[in-house]
Amino acid sequence: MPETSLDLLLKIAGHESVQLEPGQDTLLAELLESGQLRRIETSKHQLLEARYNSLQETHQFFLEAKACVDRLQRRVTPRSRLADFFPTGGSTKIPADDPEVVRIFELLGILGLQIREVEHPEQVPERIERIRDRLQVDGRDCLDRLASTDREIDALQKSAPPGTLIDALGHFALTETGEQALPEARTMEELESAFHAVSGPRKHKITDYAHFREDPANLLAFVMEFQTEEEKASSVVAEFEALSDAFERLVPFAEINSARIKNAFLIRLIRAYRETPKRPYLWCNRERLQGLMNRMKSLVPHSLLASGWHLPYAVDLFIANPGAGDPAEQEQDRTRLFEAIQSTLANQFQEIRIGDGQFTRLALALMHAARNKNFSPSILLDRFVKVAIDAAYEGTVKAPRDLGDRGTKLLFGFHLAHAAGFAKDKVAAWSDRYAEIELAFDVEGRTRRAPAQVILHVLASLDRLERAGCPIPLQAYAETFFRIRRKLHHHKGIARAFGTEQAFADDQAFLAANLTAHAIFGNSLATNPAKRVPDVGMAGLYEPQARFAAPILGQPFGSLLLA
Repeated sequence: MPETSLDLLLKIAGHESVQLEPGQDTLLAELLESGQLRRIETSKHQLLEARYNSLQETHQFFLEAKACVDRLQRRVTPRSRLADFFPTGGSTKIPADDPEVVRIFELLGILGLQIREVEHPEQVPERIERIRDRLQVDGRDCLDRLASTDREIDALQKSAPPGTLIDALGHFALTETGEQALPEARTMEELESAFHAVSGPRKHKITDYAHFREDPANLLAFVMEFQTEEEKASSVVAEFEALSDAFERLVPFAEINSARIKNAFLIRLIRAYRETPKRPYLWCNRERLQGLMNRMKSLVPHSLLASGWHLPYAVDLFIANPGAGDPAEQEQDRTRLFEAIQSTLANQFQEIRIGDGQFTRLALALMHAARNKNFSPSILLDRFVKVAIDAAYEGTVKAPRDLGDRGTKLLFGFHLAHAAGFAKDKVAAWSDRYAEIELAFDVEGRTRRAPAQVILHVLASLDRLERAGCPIPLQAYAETFFRIRRKLHHHKGIARAFGTEQAFADDQAFLAANLTAHAIFGNSLATNPAKRVPDVGMAGLYEPQARFAAPILGQPFGSLLLA
């Protein structure tokens, strides 16, 4: 098919620079004429950048000159009030060829400072006070001009975000009309609404909001999923904060200090009781929470108790995916099943080291998989666990090298085994599909490769779309991801949120993956109303049961690597 102007627009939106192919100059002219693209004047920006770099260099000269003056002044100044009465204790005579004196005189010339009665190097020691005062005044003025130039550059970037360099024609950027033509336009509008809800007037600065500062990707993804035309993002944030305030009174008792773990617990509760919004408040009660923690303490290692992750995992074990019948009997059945799986896994893992958190997440995923298959005789359960682990070992053969330890590779293999229905002979096909997706996301010129969790999320998303009858080409999915990630990188507020010390390195990639799936599933639902398809692993336990939705990716959700 011949390339259209929309194809070129998508290409420009997703790349820092574009090389026009023969015939594309006509498409570029169409985009400019239709108002979807505009040329960016970069001369003012380049001028400001040059001025900023020059002022920075001048500032460094001022700092060096001040340091030289301070060192020279300490040598010139008498060491005590009685120093003048002693032959060797008074002011030190500094020669004109002293390195400090020579350097100060050179720096005065470089900075263009003309100081009265300082025309030769030998006059520098005698006029050191005058030189220091002049450096103080002019250095402060240089800093003021540096800050002013920085503000001008910032204002220019806000009014004209960085565009795309097209051949030698210059920089171009999408107009508002062009942005609306992109497939992810509605998703980015929802993201902007969610971002302002968590960092707007109610919270004056992002850094003041601990929930968002430490966990930006997961909180934004949560707000975006729950906001609807009827319920705005601000209402979702207000409900989350109300539940957070109720739980905050129990935090010292629960011994949880990490905002990320608090978010994981609270959002798990909200998702588990999606149909009954008031139920999560029942767990913000000391007696009920104490009972939940006591039941979990005997089931997980001490390292998880110390970290605080046992509380979110308790929701996975006892609350998620409720079934019909007596809740007390269900809780006992889950406990017995979880302990049985842990015992079988412990025997299986005698030759491999696996972390405590990894072991618990794997046991939880297997427990819910066994619940869905309704294994009652223990011999069938033991066989199922062994078959699942054998299939997972098969998946580790082609695990990416950068996953590190063998335990993480085993969890990666379990994802492939779960996708293959724990059929060992089908794991290789899923491994090849993973490699195909990884290749599509490893494009030359990208600063970082997509994490393994993102590739697994894409694998689950494409599989769900295909089974729902609305497949999408892999390349189109990857290009949407790159366009969204580029916008996140250039969004000043969101980029600052991901630049904090608390935010994880891959959080921005996780948010981009969630947004990509959100956009593509939303467009697919508009053209083909599909039914819900079960997900791979634990994430499906927290997804809406009645509608077609994208898989969840992030720290609080999913199983194994998706957690």
